[in-house]
Amino acid sequence: MAKGRVKGIPLLVSVLVIAVLAISVYIWGKQYIGSRVEKDFYLAKSLFKEGKYGEAVNKFDKVIKSNPQGTFAPESQYHIGSAYKNLKMLEEARQAYSLLTSQYAASEWADDAQLEIGYILIAQEKLDLALQELQKLSEEHPFSEETGKALYEAGKIYLSQKKYSQALQNFQAVIEGYAKIADKAQLGKADSLRAREEWIKAIEAYLNALNHYPQSKIVEEMKGEIFYNLGLCHYNLGDYKSAIQEFDKVLAHPDRRKDEEALSMKEATEEKMAAPPSSPSQPVPEK
Repeated sequence: MAKGRVKGIPLLVSVLVIAVLAISVYIWGKQYIGSRVEKDFYLAKSLFKEGKYGEAVNKFDKVIKSNPQGTFAPESQYHIGSAYKNLKMLEEARQAYSLLTSQYAASEWADDAQLEIGYILIAQEKLDLALQELQKLSEEHPFSEETGKALYEAGKIYLSQKKYSQALQNFQAVIEGYAKIADKAQLGKADSLRAREEWIKAIEAYLNALNHYPQSKIVEEMKGEIFYNLGLCHYNLGDYKSAIQEFDKVLAHPDRRKDEEALSMKEATEEKMAAPPSSPSQPVPEK
């Protein structure tokens, strides 16, 4: 019996050795594939940064096909969409982003892709579809920073469609919940109130933008237009002196885009002040 057990030991050792070798080969194989995929991924990103979008798409696609459920797959799919977008191939970009949201819905790139779908539909002037996609982002990723951007873009669409109540609701939600873009939303709120001819509330909203966001780049860039819009509000309230003061601010501001309109409105306002009292002026049409 003892001799039988001794004879069985070499066999057992051989089996164990084979098993260990098989596992080692398997692990090595995975590491090799992983290393190759990682190399391809970073090469693809380099091509993307160099503006070689077509080559980047091919390389990112190779990364995904090599390991569809791997770490680099969701980001690769996102960059494929971005590459197509940069190539102005918007429909291909939308399909790429949509593939990401369906196949990698739990990834950190899904909300970014959903927002990009909304941007593309806006660029294609498919505004109702864009609203649907932006709303989907708000519902599926309520705590994402991208949701604030989606609410803002939806607000802009509602404003363009003269759905002022919805626009105001969206802009207010951004102001209250997404500080990074609250400055833009404050301007959107002011524009919506002005469009509804709520002149006093619009003035308050524009002044809030100027006073609450003094360091804002967008507010600084838009100051000329803000002063002009304040002038329109005062004009429509019949406060011609304040209107002229605002139009003068436009003309004194380095931004020259509103100069011609401000000068025209200033002259019209001065005529109003010089004319005998008459019926209230008609609201200045939107421009």
